[in-house]
Amino acid sequence: MPLNIGEEALNFDLTSSEDVLIMLRDEVARTPVVLYVFRDAADPGVIDDLVALGAAVGELGRRRAKVLAVAKQPLAGLKQLQVERKLLFPLLHDDRDFCTAYGVPAPEEGSTSRPALLLVARDQRVRW
Repeated sequence: MPLNIGEEALNFDLTSSEDVLIMLRDEVARTPVVLYVFRDAADPGVIDDLVALGAAVGELGRRRAKVLAVAKQPLAGLKQLQVERKLLFPLLHDDRDFCTAYGVPAPEEGSTSRPALLLVARDQRVRW
């Protein structure tokens, strides 16, 4: 079940495609976070979303927001995706199924799971 506006975003500490441990609590203390949560890095819609977020990184930075993407994908695959798509934001390896907690459950057989896009404010509450 997705988080609702006003709810506290679940904290996580995940390894990034840049080999850094990132904690949501630490990131939102500095700046709001645009959080993109997905399961299938091969989904063309996900690729389009990631590329669009990559194009928006500069403007979001000027607005004092940071982009993070969380995926239930192997770290090596996330690193490859980051390089291939020239993404200038970290992709986080979800090894403890935070995807489900953020409303992106494992897809049922024969279906896909829709990604989630959230804005997490400095108080760690979902604002959008």
